[in-house]
Amino acid sequence: VFLAYLLIIAIPTALAWMGAVWLAKKSGERIAFGHTIFVFVAAFLICFCTLAWTLEGEYDYSPWQVFCSGFAMVILTASAMMRVPAPTLNLLPTWWAAVAGYALCWSIIAGTDDTTGLMFLLLGLIAGVGAVVWLTLAIRRLLLDSAA
Repeated sequence: VFLAYLLIIAIPTALAWMGAVWLAKKSGERIAFGHTIFVFVAAFLICFCTLAWTLEGEYDYSPWQVFCSGFAMVILTASAMMRVPAPTLNLLPTWWAAVAGYALCWSIIAGTDDTTGLMFLLLGLIAGVGAVVWLTLAIRRLLLDSAA
């Protein structure tokens, strides 16, 4: 499971960081490293707080656990994208930090018991968090354009 995490999340995360650093040098902007680390840790904690436990005798998560977890991830990524400086430049690092933090925690919690679940979790996280990040960036641009 950790090998899958390394290949599917750690390497693309490193590539996203390298690409963002290259774009930052090219554009003269700065990458929000502290912001990205905060998103990673917060996503890890969201997964831990919502999915690290199940009711006694049950092996599946309850629907409200999954809802709360997803809702918290939407709030985290939307608020992170609204507050980050240079949002276009920091889009990929923020996106991948949320995915990587949540997936790492889930790998620790359930990955040893559910090897195929990591692939489905990653697909859902990449699509879901990506949609929230892009939508928030579009809303942020609309708000800035209407204010100007």
